[in-house]
Amino acid sequence: MGTGGNKGNDPNECLAYYKSMFCHTNDAILWFDCEGKIFYTNPPFKRLFGYEQAEVLGQSIHSIIAPGNNEQPPILAGIFQGEVGEIDIETSSKTGHVIYAAVKYGPLLSAGVIEGGYVIIADITNRKQVEDKLKEQELRLRTLISKAGIGIVIIDQEHRIIEVNERFAQMLGYSQEELLGLRTWEWDVDMSEEEVRRVFRDLGKINCYFKTRYQRKDGTIFPVEINATGTDIGGEKTVICICQDISERQRAEQALRQSEAKFRNFVEQASDIIFTINRAGIVTYVSPNIKKLRGYRRSEVEGKGYTTYVHEDDANLLQRYIDKLFRLNRAYRAVEYRVKHKDGRWQWYALTGSRAVDENQEPILICIARNITYKKEYEEQLKFLSLHDQLTGLYNRNYFEKELERLSKSRDYPISLLCCDLNELKVVNDTLGHQAGDVLLKTCGTLLKNSLRASDIVARVGGDEFAAILLNTDAEMAAAIVSRIYRNVNAYNEKKPGVPLSISIGLATAVNGLRPLKEVYKEADEQMYSVKNKFRQGDFGNSAYPFSFPPD
Repeated sequence: MGTGGNKGNDPNECLAYYKSMFCHTNDAILWFDCEGKIFYTNPPFKRLFGYEQAEVLGQSIHSIIAPGNNEQPPILAGIFQGEVGEIDIETSSKTGHVIYAAVKYGPLLSAGVIEGGYVIIADITNRKQVEDKLKEQELRLRTLISKAGIGIVIIDQEHRIIEVNERFAQMLGYSQEELLGLRTWEWDVDMSEEEVRRVFRDLGKINCYFKTRYQRKDGTIFPVEINATGTDIGGEKTVICICQDISERQRAEQALRQSEAKFRNFVEQASDIIFTINRAGIVTYVSPNIKKLRGYRRSEVEGKGYTTYVHEDDANLLQRYIDKLFRLNRAYRAVEYRVKHKDGRWQWYALTGSRAVDENQEPILICIARNITYKKEYEEQLKFLSLHDQLTGLYNRNYFEKELERLSKSRDYPISLLCCDLNELKVVNDTLGHQAGDVLLKTCGTLLKNSLRASDIVARVGGDEFAAILLNTDAEMAAAIVSRIYRNVNAYNEKKPGVPLSISIGLATAVNGLRPLKEVYKEADEQMYSVKNKFRQGDFGNSAYPFSFPPD
């Protein structure tokens, strides 16, 4: 072997170097003659393709770089004309395994004469698979953005639109092409250019929800709500805005404020979560704001069934809704269900969805979920107010009468009914004021409820009138309960003699369902007025009612 400056001058030594390089490279190397017949392969060729050298010697080069193609590869003509180049190909191994490869090619020269050609084949299968996966994710996201029922726009640090979906363009009355390059202040009515640049000077830090007004191409103005999230796309700071026209909602909220003064400050605050579901019920994509709104990382949601965090009582309802969307491909009223947040809280959501197809033309659902917990709580409050007296918190007349009708067909007989009247309420109102009268009414309601059993139903049925339904209670038991009420009245008056509490009580009992309970209640009412007349005549002295029921 040569040393020093003579290293590499020895032809035998150079030949040994070349052989070492050919044998120890990761790339497969093939030599072929001017007829395209292979006459040499290096050892890595076997590792990549699985062929022994003897199996391919004399075979056409195009059986390796273009298997299944009967035509001569176009690169051969170029090689034999002295061309050198590089192409990417899809080929296969001996076992049929697909190989993506980068191929470098050129002529083999001897004394300046082309004697054949060579190809150097580098395996790029892993790189190709990564590239295909990235393309798949990009296509999935673009499909989601394109099909979503809400406006989505991506804005760069110069506040120009760089990406916009069809819904956003429809909201503003432009085409998608017309919107590209427009700046925020060209459609936002409430923020000037200076304010936009000041407030949103660093898009990477944006993570907010706000309302503003947009101006359409025709000059009309409408309100929107925005969920803005800063992110980095290709090394550039951008903000992704999910925008929704809230004109109808604001009109509804205005009507609600006018009709319900108590809840005029109630505003439904809900941000939208976007996700896709495949036919197997697996969440294939969820928007990044899932972390902010529910506390979960995307990896904790994607790849799992869409009912994973759904309340078990609501799972079947949601499954039927999703199945219907897949089968019928129509718009339906939103389904409402409960979802468990990462912190353990159960929150109500309303979900709507539309059917689409993924990059493989397989059906998927694009779903939008909105937090409606405040709305559900408000509905419960309205339901409570519709069944209860606002002053005392007891059931109201409407609920009482419906219970009478329902219980008339029940098996809870005997049923006793009490009709109670607060004596001298008008006197208290006229002398001490209605506020004092209200206090007396609430006191009376509380005393009645505390004197009855948990299974009894007590209601305020009029200005100074109360009523009670005692289930599975005969006349004797009911009389004992009335006596307990009067004892409690006397005990209250002894402790608080300032404004004494005085009530008249009538009682009637239905042994079975032969008599309508409304007739039984009328009997109790008449008896109550009889007792009230005795109070007016002073038959009971200063005592609220010291005698056992019924009176003589």
